[in-house]
Formats: sequence, structure tokens, C-alpha cells
Amino acid sequence: ELKKYQNKLEGLVDKRTKELKGKTLEIEEQNIKLQQLALFPEHNPNPVIELNFEYKVIYINPGAKKHFKDTPLLNLNDPTRKKYEDLLSFTRKDKKTGVYTIDEGFVINNKHYGFNLYIDNEYRILRLYFNDITDIKRMQSELKEQRDSIYDSLNYAQRIQRAILPELSFLNKYFEDHFVIYEPKDIV
Repeated sequence: ELKKYQNKLEGLVDKRTKELKGKTLEIEEQNIKLQQLALFPEHNPNPVIELNFEYKVIYINPGAKKHFKDTPLLNLNDPTRKKYEDLLSFTRKDKKTGVYTIDEGFVINNKHYGFNLYIDNEYRILRLYFNDITDIKRMQSELKEQRDSIYDSLNYAQRIQRAILPELSFLNKYFEDHFVIYEPKDIV
């Protein structure tokens, strides 16, 4: 009877050992995934900054150190840093835990940065993933200038066309029955 009981216990131990090995492998795989996720900001060339809800810097990746060194964003003692804190405070107001895209972003060191803001209300942290959008903003500005220039040219051409055509009151002096068709295809 003791032999049967011992075999039963050994079977249970083997079963539990196999279950634990399976769980251990799952835990190891999850730990590897967590380590990979933790390394993402570290190897990201774009700036990543993590703040607590009091706007104290908790983490700065190398990209942020490179882009934002000697800026008020990282210097807690800089009085101009308040504007960034106010903007973040306004942005995170009444927001749930999640990721929010802020296209307007910041201008720092004459560069435009849009950013994604991750808010974690449980752990009370903010994580900012910055993107340098300086070139995009510059191209948008150039396109706007070109568009304005084209519209100015088209409107000028329209004024020339109107100046060439006589006024209807002038034609009324010389003709009793007349009409003028003026239907340009475009603005021109």
C-alpha cells in the first residue's frame, strides 16, 4: 500500500514539475519580451522622456539627451520650464490611460517636435515619444507660400481679363440688344 501511495506521490510530483517547467518557460518568455520592450526607448534615436505626475524627470533616453541637452525641458531649475509643464498639464487633463498624439508639439532649439503622449494613471507617469518634424513644418510652409503665390498670380490674371472686357454700361451706350459671355474655366 505504501508502494502504491509512493508511486502516486511521485506521479503527482512529476506532473507538478512538468507544469512548473511549462510555467517557468512562459515566465522566461515574458521576461524576454519585457526586456525587449524596456530596451526600445534606450535604442530609439528619437527622444523619449518619462515624467511623473509632478513633472519630475524619471527617465531620459540617449536620443533625448542628444536633442534636448541644455534645454529647459530637462532642467528642473529653469524658470521657462513652466510653459512645458502647463502645456502637459492642459494636455493630460481629464484623459484616461492611453496614448495620445500631439501634432502641434514643442519648438525646442529652433526645431519642431510632435510627440505621442502615453498617460498611465495607475502608475502616475507620462511618457513622451518625440518626433523631429522640423523638415515637415518647413515643407508645409514652403508649399503654403507657393500656393499663395499661385493664387496671387491667378487673381492678377483675372483682374487683367476683367480690365480688357468693357463694362456693360459702356456697351449699352452703343448697342440696344447685346450680351457678353464671360465664363472662365478656372480662376484665370
